[in-house]
Amino acid sequence: MRRVAILSSGGDSPGMNSTIYSFSSLINKKGYEVFYIEDGYQGFIEGRYKEINLDQLKKEVYSPGTFIGSSRSSEFRASGEAREKGVRYLKEKNIEALVILGGNGSYEGGKLISQLGMPVILLPATIDNDVTSTHYTIGFFSSLEEIFQAIKKIWYTAESHSQLTFVEVMGRDCSDLAVLASTASPLVDYVITSKNVPNFQELKQKIKFLREEKGRKGIVIVISEKILGKEVLPSMEELTKNLEKELSFTIRGCVLGHVQRGAIPTSWELFVSSQFGKEAFISFDKKEFDIAIGFDGFNFYRTPISELSSNSKGDRMTLIEEKNSLSFS
Repeated sequence: MRRVAILSSGGDSPGMNSTIYSFSSLINKKGYEVFYIEDGYQGFIEGRYKEINLDQLKKEVYSPGTFIGSSRSSEFRASGEAREKGVRYLKEKNIEALVILGGNGSYEGGKLISQLGMPVILLPATIDNDVTSTHYTIGFFSSLEEIFQAIKKIWYTAESHSQLTFVEVMGRDCSDLAVLASTASPLVDYVITSKNVPNFQELKQKIKFLREEKGRKGIVIVISEKILGKEVLPSMEELTKNLEKELSFTIRGCVLGHVQRGAIPTSWELFVSSQFGKEAFISFDKKEFDIAIGFDGFNFYRTPISELSSNSKGDRMTLIEEKNSLSFS
């Protein structure tokens, strides 16, 4: 009997459970056996496997997070001996390949495992949408919807109190969550990413323009994480305090944080994530190993892990400029 193991690594993302269930169902139907590794790479190096039947897993399909657990393991990253031990655990169970759900850090881990002689299949699961071997990642669509819904709620209270609210969203070095959520919502007045950071005075003038020239009562500005408190703009606390002092109206900051990762998977997310599971099964069935599976919005495709790039995705300057021009033209 052919055997395969699966783990989820790094930050959890909505849709992981759907992918795991889809993959497991097809593996089971084919007569193969799947092993579930608990808590990502930490469970991998400790040889921890979780017994799950499909009926259990089926109940978790609509749940965010990952039923088999995840982690970030410093020991896995630092110790070649620990990684070798993890591979030995797999080989002792006659496991033929390892399916890995995660983002860029997890992909780097997958490469290291492959170099030790254990074939891998990589699936992009991160809300940040920053994996270069795919256009869209598992979890991105649901997180985007969570941000979109939050913006609506924040705008209504901002409008009621004639205040400005900064909304900081996740995404690491990729601006897709900020840009696509802002583009989708006419309630967002301005989006700031690492590609268009204004200085304090420039930002103040833009806000004055929105209030005095455009007559905005409630103002919502979406900003990518890892910008505030750096070189150009101060922390959220300092920024809102200083702007409020100079502009003389209420200014608040809202960091959405982990509600984005804990979003309930949307129907589209469940479809896409289940198809990622199917594609992983197809690759295992055909013995197509050491590949990363991607999705371009219509089709799935494969990239050999030897060709994976560490470069960041292309910027969204066209969308950013188009969105911001609606408020400042």
